[in-house]
Amino acid sequence: MPIDYLILIPTAFESDLIASPLDRYIETNNAVITHCGFGPVAAAAVATEAIITHRPKRVILLGIAGAYHSTDSKLMVGQAYRFGSVAVDGIGVGAGNEFQSANDLGWPQFAGDHHRPAIGDKIELGSNSNHHLLTVCAASATPAQAKLRQQRYGAAAEDMEGFAVAMACRLQHVPLEIIRGISNVAGDRNKSNWQIKDALNSAAVELGVALEEKA
Repeated sequence: MPIDYLILIPTAFESDLIASPLDRYIETNNAVITHCGFGPVAAAAVATEAIITHRPKRVILLGIAGAYHSTDSKLMVGQAYRFGSVAVDGIGVGAGNEFQSANDLGWPQFAGDHHRPAIGDKIELGSNSNHHLLTVCAASATPAQAKLRQQRYGAAAEDMEGFAVAMACRLQHVPLEIIRGISNVAGDRNKSNWQIKDALNSAAVELGVALEEKA
């Protein structure tokens, strides 16, 4: 039987910290929560499987992300945001300053077919947010790496699943909303500075708002 919402959360670590509001949302909405896994490969595979299984009207990806420090519209650690688009880093040739994306090489991520258009390095989402998300295979290890990524893509934050889930949703013709709580500044690996619980609590609040808007 089709459901209204498929809520994807990468890990049990994240969902366990907001179990109470998630349980409440499940009780009051025709929704299913699934862990889509850590990183883009698992997220793409599990999201596709879950969409085919549950046939949702909408998908919401929820979790934590790292904010780029030097953005014009700086995202605050401990707060949650929606994203209007998502791109992917690391698919192409080279690394660092030598990196060339698939788009740079003239290759789409998906070439398209008779009922689906081609998909490049960036996917526009249904949200009216002007925040741009970047999906990476490995989180930024230093502020310099984070700065290079932010400057190349103009992104406000980085995650490890968004583009993969967006690709799965686009190929299955299902709209996607991405909500990310900002747990840290990208490139800061000192976890004493991180605010994971606050970020996830804010994400849970934003999820409730999103569900009310679509009701």
